[in-house]
Amino acid sequence: MFLLAGCSGQTPQAVDNGKPGKIEVFIYLDSNANGNFDAGEAGRVDEVAMPEMISCAASSQHEPVRVQTDDKGVALFSNLKAGRYCVSYLGRETTTTQLQAEVLVNSEQTTRVEFGIMVR
Repeated sequence: MFLLAGCSGQTPQAVDNGKPGKIEVFIYLDSNANGNFDAGEAGRVDEVAMPEMISCAASSQHEPVRVQTDDKGVALFSNLKAGRYCVSYLGRETTTTQLQAEVLVNSEQTTRVEFGIMVR
């Protein structure tokens, strides 16, 4: 695993060899409310916004396409062109993580986004 870090205020650019990448979204029940997925915490069926190839700030101006995770809390978005995407949690539960994530998708790689929730 490696960390992409920008230098001199520059935003990292996606690696694009012409082949698609993927985003895997995982929604889990954060039973200890620590904002991290821990052993014993289960995935949850809930809704996320299908990723858009724009910044999260710009995505608030569009009506999101709602997608439901499977019974393990996972939604997989395939055949994505390399670039920056915005993925949003659209459920009604309180989150222990961010509500949106700006994701860098590289060719032939799967980027994982996790949203922790607490059931009221």
